[in-house]
Amino acid sequence: MKKSFSGKIGVVLVAVILGACAGGLGSGSGSEASVAENSGFLRDYSRLRETKDSEGRTIRAWVSPKLTPANYNAIFLDPIIFYPEPAVVKVVVASTIKFQAAFRSW
Repeated sequence: MKKSFSGKIGVVLVAVILGACAGGLGSGSGSEASVAENSGFLRDYSRLRETKDSEGRTIRAWVSPKLTPANYNAIFLDPIIFYPEPAVVKVVVASTIKFQAAFRSW
């Protein structure tokens, strides 16, 4: 049962990550992406279907038809670790602050 649970969580996380990539992380709707714009990360993009994310943007995602969300009550994620560790500086560039804010809000 443990392997099955881990596998299903993995499928859900992959679908979420792919959905975020297809959505451009805030750059508009994923419906703007055409087949020519696929990154090549996946061998077959034909299984992705257009759907809406929690913010109402159109994304392309795949969820296993065997997935039963009622079987889950939590998702465990490892904390984000920056490597190399950010150095403390007296002056922070505005672009760095914007990048980190965008990364955290994702």
